[in-house]
Amino acid sequence: MAFAARAGLMLDPWQQLVLRGALGVKPGGKWAARNVGLLVPRQNGKGSILEALELFAMFVLSTPLIIHSAHKFDTSQEHFLRMRNLIDGNPDLATHVASVYTANGKESITLTNGCRLKFKARTVSGSGRGFSCDILVLDEAMLLPDQALAAMGPSQTARDNPQTWFTSSAGTPESTALWRLVKQGRSKAARLAYYEWGCAQGVDAADREQWAQANPGLGYRLSVDELENELMTLSEDDFAREHLGIWDDQAAAGLFAAGVWDACADPASRIDGPLMFAVDVAEDRSWACIAAAGQGPTGIHVESVDYRPGTGWLLGRIGELNGRHGLSRFVVQPSSPAGSLIGDLENAHVPL
Repeated sequence: MAFAARAGLMLDPWQQLVLRGALGVKPGGKWAARNVGLLVPRQNGKGSILEALELFAMFVLSTPLIIHSAHKFDTSQEHFLRMRNLIDGNPDLATHVASVYTANGKESITLTNGCRLKFKARTVSGSGRGFSCDILVLDEAMLLPDQALAAMGPSQTARDNPQTWFTSSAGTPESTALWRLVKQGRSKAARLAYYEWGCAQGVDAADREQWAQANPGLGYRLSVDELENELMTLSEDDFAREHLGIWDDQAAAGLFAAGVWDACADPASRIDGPLMFAVDVAEDRSWACIAAAGQGPTGIHVESVDYRPGTGWLLGRIGELNGRHGLSRFVVQPSSPAGSLIGDLENAHVPL
């Protein structure tokens, strides 16, 4: 935090909290958190956290390559200009700059020690593909398409100590990549530093106490007067998403709207015949699930058997279910991410 202050960034208490937690290291010096998730409503100072992170990574940690990406070119360029102004305004930092590249879409800052900070606008076609970066910042993650994540994520797999930051306000039904991260964060997934500010569904949007709960920058960078003006000019749904951190109902519910799946439950239902299990894995392998189906007294019975982060637990759980239900069979779609399990399952004599 002292370095940020010398660089001209006076960080609020909540911003310091995020940086201290996200930049924790394990014995040996590697990041404790492989991924960092930060969800906070607009205008609270998220950008200052990223500025402090990137300056610290370049000038103190000597991180070889940092990529800062945003959904739009204008947003990425604006962050580039803020970073450039912070460096130019501090002689202790400016003296270490070897070059600044200002061509539209290819902005970058290179230090005399070779460290580089590149700025990219995301595209489905894969802006960022081929860059082997050490720190990847995915700002505006509510607008992060799965295709862009697939293009940029593997750029770090060969690095010795990589870290990826996902920063955003609350999402919409289209924010599928971000929603996967939110589910991991709320379930306390391993190696994820996760910070989220927001309110529960259904709160009174005019309640000032809810404003304080959702906006850690209130009183520092954001005023009650500004939020009162936003409340008058935005729709209730937009105000809830942008300033209270409340996800749209559809986004948080997944495939089924709230309550629809639960309403289908039949506590008396049972499977009388052989069991069929289906196994699936998320595209980014962050979650996996096992479901069961079979003939019951009133029709086909379907239920979720297990759903956990990662994939390392799958083979053991499948073996347990196979041992318990001798006439069962397992279904895996070969072209899906779960298809990579087929060889191991065959070797374990699991009936597929």
